[in-house]
Amino acid sequence: MNEEFLKDRVDTLFGTTFNERDGRVVPTTADVALKDGAVKIDATFLYADLAGSAHLSSVCPWSTTAKIIRAFLDCSTRLIVKHGGAIRSFDGDRVMGVFIGDAKNSSAAICGREIHWTVRKIISPKARDKFNSIKNNYI
Repeated sequence: MNEEFLKDRVDTLFGTTFNERDGRVVPTTADVALKDGAVKIDATFLYADLAGSAHLSSVCPWSTTAKIIRAFLDCSTRLIVKHGGAIRSFDGDRVMGVFIGDAKNSSAAICGREIHWTVRKIISPKARDKFNSIKNNYI
């Protein structure tokens, strides 16, 4: 692709008039036309990642790191859904949940606190007990 092609694409995208509508639920990719669709929602986004995972991967075998990240993502997604959120993306050790409705802010905040509690009180202690690389590196 050359520079002119990319400039033309940007001009086309910037000149697009959106076909917008108000949403009552968190839309999926299939619900929004990629060419000119837009769904406006009043939402709260929760973005959670596993703090220290880069260090974790530098001192632990890959399989240990993968198991800990998987446990974090599993617990986080279950808590997001428990609190009424919808999962919309994953990226490595990160998950994004979207909350809508009258209690969206409180639901997201409580969920975030529960994710933090789960890491400190369940995942970390169990990882220290199970994996010598965690125990020996005081993670």
